[in-house]
Order: sequence, then C-alpha cells, then structure tokens
Amino acid sequence: MDELAGEPGVVAMGLVGSWARGDASPASDFDLMVVERSGLDYEFNEMVEWEGLSVDLNRVPWSWVGAPVSPAVDHRLHEIFVLRDPDRVLEWAREFVGRNYRTPGRIDVRTDDYLATAEMYLSRASAAAARGDLETASLFAGVCWVPVARVLMDIAGLPVARRDMVWGFHRACGRLGAGGVYDWFVSGSGVSRLDGVGVGEVVGLFEGLWRRVSEFVEGEGEAVGGLHDRLRKGIEYLTGGLVLRRVLGRVGEMLEGGHFVGAAMYMRGWLLPLLEGYAWILSSGVGEKYDYTSLFRVMREHGAGGVCEGALEVFGLGDVREGVVLGEIDGARRVVGGVRLDRRRLVEGFVSG
Repeated sequence: MDELAGEPGVVAMGLVGSWARGDASPASDFDLMVVERSGLDYEFNEMVEWEGLSVDLNRVPWSWVGAPVSPAVDHRLHEIFVLRDPDRVLEWAREFVGRNYRTPGRIDVRTDDYLATAEMYLSRASAAAARGDLETASLFAGVCWVPVARVLMDIAGLPVARRDMVWGFHRACGRLGAGGVYDWFVSGSGVSRLDGVGVGEVVGLFEGLWRRVSEFVEGEGEAVGGLHDRLRKGIEYLTGGLVLRRVLGRVGEMLEGGHFVGAAMYMRGWLLPLLEGYAWILSSGVGEKYDYTSLFRVMREHGAGGVCEGALEVFGLGDVREGVVLGEIDGARRVVGGVRLDRRRLVEGFVSG
C-alpha cells in the first residue's frame, strides 16, 4: 500500500473480492481496488506479485466513486474493506452504496446494464450468423447466460462473483422460481455432458491455447503498442503469466470439488477476452479494423496454427450447423426478453416484499 500510495494520482484503496467477503480459498489472490485521479474514464486491471503473493490491482477512476457513484462498482463497494482513504472518498461511496444497495431502484439500474450487455451479445450473434461466421454466432448466443445470471443473482441477493457464477446462477433460479432459465443454460451450453475426465482434457487444451496466444502477443510488441490504451492494458493483463496461474488454480479447486460445469464455464469466460485481444492484433497486422462479429473468421484466416481449432474445442463448437445456431439465437432472445419483461416483477416481489 505504501508503494501504491506513492504513485501520482492514487487517492484511496481497499480490499475487495473473496478476502473481503470472507469466502477466500487457497487459490484466491488478493484483490485491491485502487482509486485514481488519472483522468481516465475506464477501469483496468494489473496483476502483480509482491513477496510471493498474487495481487490483482483494479484501478478505478475517481469519478466512479464520487457523486454519483457508478453502479459498475456497487458490488465491490458493498463488500470493500477500506485500507487507505485520507480524503474519505471510499468511505463516503461505501456509505452511499450501503444505503441504496438493496433498494429496488438501484437494483433496477444495475440489472438494466446487465441486460444491455446480453442484448449486445445477441446483436453480435445475429450479425455473425448473417455473415456466415456460425462459430462466432453460436459463441455469442451462448455467452448471453452470463449477464442473465447476473440479473437473477443480483435480484436474489447473492454475490455476483465470476468464480461461483454457475453455482450462484443455479441458486438464484431456485430462489426466484426461474428454473426454466437455468434449464435453458444447461441445454444450450452443452456442458452437462462433461464429466471430470472431459473437463480435465479441456483444461489441457485451455492452458496450451492460452500459452500459444501469450507467446504470439509477446512477439508482437509493436502491434500491441499501437492499440488503444484500454485494449492494450487488457491484453497485457491477460498475457502476463500471473492470470493464467490464478485461473488454473481456481479450476483445479473446482474439479476437486466436482464442479465440472462451473470449471468449464469459468475457463470459457476468461478465454473470450484473450481471443478478442488476439483477433485485434491479427486484424491490425493485415490493415483491417477488427469486428467482434468475425472472431473465428479472423483467427481462421490470419491466426497461428492450432489457435482457432483449440478455441473451437474449448467452447464446444466443433460441429455447428446453421439451423441449430439460428435456434440458439432465437432461444437466447426469448430468454433475455422474458427476463427483461419479468425483471421488475421479480424485484418488487423478492426485494420490496
């Protein structure tokens, strides 16, 4: 903290994540929110190793914890353990969130943002299908479950944590009487067919794929340096080596506990932004502007050998057909639309009641 406090612009910091919530495991690193007056309007992460400990620095602009407090940091401020706050910036923000966190209006704002993300994924899926990139279309139709899960977990009052997303989604559907939504996730993701052996094989593919992409990025310093700062920082964070170790540690715990579906989806969730960064670099190298709706096309046409094929296996997209993909998009659209229509009733019944 002394080192961080010496950096220009750092005004406050606090412990968040599993150690703040009290549910840390041996594979958990330490998550620090670092509030900065840097002039940036976005957050980014850095993973560092300090005296043998892995520390994930979540650097957040000061404006997000000022008035008004951004809903994007509600969950972190709700659980935060303030460590350094000479100007009481975090203290005020935490008190504000404490008063409003479980109010219907604040939940409505947060869940509306999640649904906007789901609708963005649906738009990407439809556009990719129209262009004939069926793998990309299927992928984006499939990842709609994540923001849908966050909506229901938030309403149900459960921690919206990435590492326990599948389990939290299941619990939230049970509490809210939305079992059909969870059934849609299980049938659409295909992970219900995975057992310990199957997921174990995916772990090997995942690690090899991550290392190949990281090695590629390391050799493309000039191309990476030419990207927008936000994108560059995201790629550097993922390929620095420490994140992969963190993910593999958590996956190992899940497998030991028999949480095979959770382990598979956890790996997929981390892999997608890595592949998108990889596709950005590939597109830049051939003078194209990257389009998210062409992820697999770009990797197939311009990527290193084995990356596209490995990604298809990790995401379970080895044999996609147009009719099936269009059905996946339609099913996801019905679920997202149904949750949007039902959201306020759930909030009023579960929270206000």
